[in-house]
Amino acid sequence: MDNKFDANVSKDSSSIRFVILGFFIPIVGLILFLIYEGKNPKRAKSADKGALIGFITKIVISIISVILYVVFATSFFVSYQIILNQIHLQLVMCLEKKRQMKF
Repeated sequence: MDNKFDANVSKDSSSIRFVILGFFIPIVGLILFLIYEGKNPKRAKSADKGALIGFITKIVISIISVILYVVFATSFFVSYQIILNQIHLQLVMCLEKKRQMKF
């Protein structure tokens, strides 16, 4: 019976596959953690670690993308407003020239 216990312990090692799978699909990493938590704690820890890193990475990327979106959208609207102001100024100048030509 001790041999079976030793065999189970030797099979319990951290798995890079669990880390990668947990990183790219955090919910799967969490499920793997819950499944292997009692039987293989090192593998469960690998899946948990990958899921946590993947989740945090996704949140950071989301925050950065929102910030970039706001910055680019703001710069687009500022540029658009400048262009509209220039067009308006050109039209006003053109109308002024036409009025001066009539008198």
